[in-house]
Amino acid sequence: TGGGKSGKGTVFSITPSGKEQIIYAFTSSQGNQPLEGLADVNGTLYGTTARGGGDDKGTVYSVKP
Repeated sequence: TGGGKSGKGTVFSITPSGKEQIIYAFTSSQGNQPLEGLADVNGTLYGTTARGGGDDKGTVYSVKP
């Protein structure tokens, strides 16, 4: 949770040389505060957030690095 320019969380990777690369930065306009744990399904990452959605009870998201 937290992190990124908006402070709402990020999905990131670490290069072999140890450099962080931001894949996606969450904002308050959609799900935010991503929870730990991602599922990789055919190269698309799926996860959940603690906040956001219609009732602000979290969302399921996907990102393709």
